[in-house]
Amino acid sequence: MPPRKATSDAGSATTEWVLTIMVAITIATVVGAILVGEFTTAAESIDLGVNR
Repeated sequence: MPPRKATSDAGSATTEWVLTIMVAITIATVVGAILVGEFTTAAESIDLGVNR
């Protein structure tokens, strides 16, 4: 039986989409973590006139 040859790149497009989505999720997670830290620091610095 002769070896099978790939005749279609259908899986390639799916792989590219999965990688693109993974990169987008990673960037969104990193940016979200940075923003949460910045917002928390800014919120903690607001003087509400309440003594702890």
